[in-house]
Amino acid sequence: MGPGASLGGRSQGYNLIARTGLWTPIRPQHPRLELRVYDSQAWPAVEDAWAKTAAVLRALAQDVREIGSRLLLVYVPSRMEVQDDSWALTRFLYGLEGERWDRGLVARRLARLGEADGYAVLDLTAGLRRADRGLLGRPYFDHDGHWTAIGHATAARELHVFLERREWLEECGRRGG
Repeated sequence: MGPGASLGGRSQGYNLIARTGLWTPIRPQHPRLELRVYDSQAWPAVEDAWAKTAAVLRALAQDVREIGSRLLLVYVPSRMEVQDDSWALTRFLYGLEGERWDRGLVARRLARLGEADGYAVLDLTAGLRRADRGLLGRPYFDHDGHWTAIGHATAARELHVFLERREWLEECGRRGG
């Protein structure tokens, strides 16, 4: 059992004890529209939003190419995409049952858009996962979706490595930028 399974168990244990009347049980809510981007089942409103997003990014990439530059889209994942316990709690709170819910879906879709339209996409998910040390330090604050110092340092390091591997940093130096 991974760390995500343990949180799901604690959530269920929380509800089991709640039956005694000590506190209010957590009742799974209907998933909000913004969570539907992680649903492998197509939703018309979500597909429409993706089509609009693709068009905006395609136009931006074209504008950037026209001025002699390259577009880099940096994907900043939500805490639940990075931390197993947060994903388990999200699944519990919203009743995201079964295999159709995929927290990596957004990142993969953005990568495909970048490939199709000729711009780079840097997904920070793997780097943020590697930086997560649980109780010893996490990239996200526990009670909101913002990064801690660890998250900021990780994003900076991942971006630097990405730019260095592609030799974009050297190119910026040659341009004087």
